Amino acid sequence: MSYSTGVSPYYPNNQDFDHFVFQQQMADPSDPDNTYTLCAYAVFTAASGLSPAPIQLQTNLNGKGYKAPKGIQFANMRLYPAGLAILYPSLPSWTPDITLVPVGPYEGTDYVAYNASTPASGNVGNNNNVPINPSPPYNG
Repeated sequence: MSYSTGVSPYYPNNQDFDHFVFQQQMADPSDPDNTYTLCAYAVFTAASGLSPAPIQLQTNLNGKGYKAPKGIQFANMRLYPAGLAILYPSLPSWTPDITLVPVGPYEGTDYVAYNASTPASGNVGNNNNVPINPSPPYNG
């Protein structure tokens, strides 16, 4: 996710911004072997009255991604300002793009978990990582 076009319009200076939400989207749900893409939206506080704003994600398919099982489940995933603070410890001087990678099933379910990361900054010697776990529906 690009910092300049995806993150900076909302974080850290937009007072109406609440979080980013990520969703998997299938082009053809009737195709049993369909692939999915990840979509992103900026979500605002309820008091703002603003609708979610779509965020353009850059796709990089180099390397091997997570091979999802046939019974994959889709769920919203959220990235809040606390996670963004971990990814961007040196704002405004250090503004890399966020890399989102599917890492595998979430806690033994068929939901897919992701990891968000940014490369090492001048004052943080390793990559900055934040898990982005699915929010499965409540079954109570």
